[in-house]
This record gives sequence, C-alpha cells and structure tokens, in this order.
Amino acid sequence: MAQPHSLHPLADQQKPSRQFKFLGRGATVDASSAIRREQHRGDISGPTNYGNTLLRIAVIILSGINAVMWEVYTESTFMSIVWIAIVVGFIGWMIYDKAHR
Repeated sequence: MAQPHSLHPLADQQKPSRQFKFLGRGATVDASSAIRREQHRGDISGPTNYGNTLLRIAVIILSGINAVMWEVYTESTFMSIVWIAIVVGFIGWMIYDKAHR
C-alpha cells in the first residue's frame, strides 16, 4: 500500500529515530523534534536582538512625534493620548523584556 505524499519536501527523507511504546502499536516519533524547542525571535541574542531593540526605539520615537503632531495640528487630545499610550506600552515592554532575560 502506498504512503500518502507529504507536502513538506524534507518530510519524506526523515526517518523516525525512536519508537515510543506508549503511543500505541507501531507508532513512531522523531525524538529530536519531540524534544527540540523552537526559538522565538525575541529569545535570540546577538544582531537580531539589537535589531529588535532599535525597532522598538524607532516606534517609541515615531509614536511620540505622532502624538505631538496630533495635538499641535489637529488639536485632537484623544488621538494624542492614544499615541502616548503606545509609547508608554513600548517602554513598559522594553523594561519588562530587559528584566526577564
């Protein structure tokens, strides 16, 4: 009986490296993929981390400018407060992220 073709090109090349009896009769799992944890972009250190920090700083600066522009040119205090809230949120996120690394 033919095996159904996988859409992932490497899936056909991978062989299960270990059998787990608790999964049932003949069930196999690739042990490395069962144990491996995918890293989130925020968990990576190095140039990517510096890029994330610079991006957050850029958002803070541009949102602050946007808040001032809304207040000065349109006199919309509500929209200015929305942009200030975004700035405060990003600053809080950066402080939280720095404390939990």
